[in-house]
Amino acid sequence: MDLQEKDIKLAGIIYLQRITDRRMTGASFLNLQMFQAFCGKKYFPHVLLVTTMWNNTRDNIAAQQELLFRERELAATPEFWGDMIAHGAKVQQFHGDKASGLDIIRLLYQQEHARKPHIMKQFGQGYMLPDTGAGQVMTAEIIRQEKRREKEEREEREEIEAEQLSRRQEPVPTSRSGWSRTIARPHYQRQPPTLPARRSRTEGDNRRQPNPDALQAARFVSYSSWSFGPS
Repeated sequence: MDLQEKDIKLAGIIYLQRITDRRMTGASFLNLQMFQAFCGKKYFPHVLLVTTMWNNTRDNIAAQQELLFRERELAATPEFWGDMIAHGAKVQQFHGDKASGLDIIRLLYQQEHARKPHIMKQFGQGYMLPDTGAGQVMTAEIIRQEKRREKEEREEREEIEAEQLSRRQEPVPTSRSGWSRTIARPHYQRQPPTLPARRSRTEGDNRRQPNPDALQAARFVSYSSWSFGPS
């Protein structure tokens, strides 16, 4: 049903909050901001801020005192309920039974005049949802989450690049003695093997010496083959 076309006014709106929640989470705070923008300050006198889950600690006096302190903290903090209460919103407890539920309904019917929340007035003025107060709150949250996601992706990318750079700059591993590990050279860079030194006669070399005439003949043949070979 289109409330705007039917020109329907609301006697009040109930906002439920688990009193057992130890803190206001990001999602809860966002819901509260959207609710405030949805209603508008002029509609806050028609708002009931109802805390639930009181029946879970009905027999525990110490726990009940802690929950009461938490409720007072919500009501005293302007960013939570304080601003709405200052503009006429009321706080009520729901204990999980029929009696407390009827008390909440009676408070709504005690309103003298029903009226439209702020977002319904904006729709009547031709506003689209993204242009309303509640829509702007949601848009701002979407932009914030997108920036946070981009930041996380950028940090993750920078961390990966730093790790890769660190691996490229790692020193050559060393042995246990502290000396650098020897890297094998290619075969064309290896030094030729060292030939054993010729033993002199003084070292007892009694091998037979070559004939001088045979040496002279070998030199002549070698000279002839290089000097008078076929052209």
